[in-house]
Amino acid sequence: MRTRANSTWKQTSFEQILRSVLVVFVFGVITGFASGKKQASTTWDDAAFQALTKTEPLSRSVVYPGYETKGEPKPVAREMVWQKSVGKDTYRVRKVERVDGQLYSWVYSQADSSHVVYYRKIRLHEKIVRTAVRKGGVYSIEEHSTEKNTADVSRSTIDAEKNSIVGPDLGRVLARSLPEMKKGKTITFNMVLPSLSRSIDFDFKYAPKSKVPQVVMTASSFLIRAVVDPATYTFDSSKPPRLVRYQGRTNIDEDFFKLEKPEVDLRTTYLKP
Repeated sequence: MRTRANSTWKQTSFEQILRSVLVVFVFGVITGFASGKKQASTTWDDAAFQALTKTEPLSRSVVYPGYETKGEPKPVAREMVWQKSVGKDTYRVRKVERVDGQLYSWVYSQADSSHVVYYRKIRLHEKIVRTAVRKGGVYSIEEHSTEKNTADVSRSTIDAEKNSIVGPDLGRVLARSLPEMKKGKTITFNMVLPSLSRSIDFDFKYAPKSKVPQVVMTASSFLIRAVVDPATYTFDSSKPPRLVRYQGRTNIDEDFFKLEKPEVDLRTTYLKP
């Protein structure tokens, strides 16, 4: 784990880490980004990101429990993604809500050809806004409450490794790495977790016995691997391939989504080629 944090950042217990390491993999890993210049241009404000939601969405996802249920599993959440390229940068909005329409979160992100350089997540039920900005070899993390009377801001930094990625990066980098993994190579990514102000390594391997392109993810650390089951990512046959299904652990609010266990099965349909 790699982090540099100031005194305002609360220490996170190992149990909390185990509960949270996979949040970046559940919502927002489905779509990659267009290529472009290495350095991103001007970041949009929240109003510009919201304006994007007035256009046709790129994809819709339905989230089911990832464990066995009595009878047919019923969906617990929905996700919509909007995406737009401006110049050489790509902007993306993700909306997550319960099946009854109650909003859970908004996520705004901006990517250049190499990385997500701006990430902003608004978790409405927790009244928390979390932002991560990449400049050079450092991610700057800020977290604050949406309560009007709260002025406290937590700040920290995470050193960026050569293989560091943020959640919205995952769809793109996995698709790009599929040919290598199909040959038997294990790919390791250093996943940046803004919610924990930490980064954790995960290993990705191609599932050779699967009839469709599928990748299995496990934690590189044996301590985390011992308590967190592997997760799977299934791709379609488009070029480049797109993630269409995630099956594994999550740390989304179990009570809010009425989940018995923190495990989900996320299935995505693309509305644009």
